[in-house]
Amino acid sequence: LAAELGLAPAALADAVPTAHPLLRQRRDEAGGRVVFGGLVDEHSDWVLDQHRLKSGEALLPGTGYLDLLAWALAELDGGFVPFRVEGLGFAAPLKLGRGEQRRIELVIEPQGADAWRVELSSQGAEADDRQEHLSARIERISAAGSAPLALQQARQPREPRYAHPELRFGPNWQCLQRFEAGVAEAELGLALHGGAEASHDPALHPLHPGLFDMAIGAAQGALAPDGIDAARLLPFRYGCLEVLAPLPAALCSRQQARAEGENLVLQIDLLDAQGDPVLRLRDFVLKPARALAAAAPKPRPRSAVSANRLLEVGYREGFSPAEGVSAICTALGHAG
Repeated sequence: LAAELGLAPAALADAVPTAHPLLRQRRDEAGGRVVFGGLVDEHSDWVLDQHRLKSGEALLPGTGYLDLLAWALAELDGGFVPFRVEGLGFAAPLKLGRGEQRRIELVIEPQGADAWRVELSSQGAEADDRQEHLSARIERISAAGSAPLALQQARQPREPRYAHPELRFGPNWQCLQRFEAGVAEAELGLALHGGAEASHDPALHPLHPGLFDMAIGAAQGALAPDGIDAARLLPFRYGCLEVLAPLPAALCSRQQARAEGENLVLQIDLLDAQGDPVLRLRDFVLKPARALAAAAPKPRPRSAVSANRLLEVGYREGFSPAEGVSAICTALGHAG
């Protein structure tokens, strides 16, 4: 009724139910094309409810998008599939205010036997309220690979604590147990504990977004080049992301960094208890906000700008969507 009255988006038509809390429906189409979708609000799943802007809006983290991709691929294949992500691009943040509903759609189209093109979008109650959020190419890979990163520098323990002035995190983000940092290297120990352990369900969240988010973001402040405010470093490019296995409830994050001018370039391995890589992130480039602003095209008019400073970063300084929003959705300001 709400959809008929224009107060909420319509559900995905001609679809069958799934077990996922966000992508609750599935529609198979011609040529192997599959559409997953669902009506969501700020309380639909802990991934949204526990990751909020200071203003109170729920914000899907960048790791949440990748978790959705991993789940959808496993749903298609009947089990977890090791995969590589290429051409990852963000176009707009998925954020939900109080009482707001959107229909999200994840479209997967095959490109040969072992590759897919994926796009994530959402639809609001109004017909013209459609947003594109993510596009990427994913391909199946072998789980075998090279040895994990070997850290060479002496490291000193730091307090295992992380906070961000513009974001609020729930219990499923409170997983940082150990933090050691040295010159251009860091190692983190992370584990879900207490009530957060119940959120570890690889069948629904192969890449636990809270654990994943902290594993790749909490050390950026310690690794940032001198003179660079880590809270102003914005993700610019993912060189290569390989997901080899679902994330365990406890893991180790090894990171090596190098400076390229004012940029920070990270190599990250996430390891299980046996020391085997479960995820590799190579050539993850972060740039200072002002550098992105200088290279961005002339600012385009926007009909509405959030009062929240985190969302205004790109708008105020003239980023294009592809340049600015990935920062909002992933690791903006993981200051350590």
